[in-house]
Amino acid sequence: MTPPSPADTPAYPARSNAGMQATLNFKRHRADPSFFKVMLGESRLGKIHESEISAMGLTNRSTYKGQEIDEVRLMIVRHQVRHKAAALLARRPWSAKNISERLQSKGFDEQAVKLELEYMHEQGWLDDAKAAEQMIESLSDRDPMSRDLAANHLAEKGIEEPEAKVALDTYYAQIDLPGMLKTMALDRKAALLESQPDMPAEKQAQRIAERMGRRGFDEETIRIALTDAGYTL
Repeated sequence: MTPPSPADTPAYPARSNAGMQATLNFKRHRADPSFFKVMLGESRLGKIHESEISAMGLTNRSTYKGQEIDEVRLMIVRHQVRHKAAALLARRPWSAKNISERLQSKGFDEQAVKLELEYMHEQGWLDDAKAAEQMIESLSDRDPMSRDLAANHLAEKGIEEPEAKVALDTYYAQIDLPGMLKTMALDRKAALLESQPDMPAEKQAQRIAERMGRRGFDEETIRIALTDAGYTL
């Protein structure tokens, strides 16, 4: 991900920087020499990899005045927001809402987070619709989940209703849910009999029904799935 140039970086909300000046200082990080600690005047702005300093058009001991201070500060903080956001997104899908809350909880400036996430969305790096699709697939990776329960999970993860509805419609239209539930019942039956070979069929069905209930399915859907799997209810 390419950091925004100073010209592309909107200014911070106006501050009383008139007549002020601040010098940018880089100090090599002891624990990781490929990074530099960044100071702008008295403000600590974290660390930046040495390969990215020149790409951002920054030079050590440069002095900035007035509004320039806010512009440079915003550019550096946005750069760090992007790297942190990219690291989070590499682990799992996030909604724009939840990743914004997470970044701000880590101390990143609200304005920098807002601007950077908007930029990432424009570039296609942050997409709630795609995130919703990935979340649904992850939720149903081991066992199927009911649409209603999946919708609740998406809402908890910050996915807005329009994006959630499209993802849910697409996913549940393309899967064979009855077939998946039958397979789930048969797999659970095999696992139960492996651990307790003498377990009565009635007890098996009860345990499987409880698991399906926890996955959000109603009694009628569970009854059909168990019947399809060979249980007599």
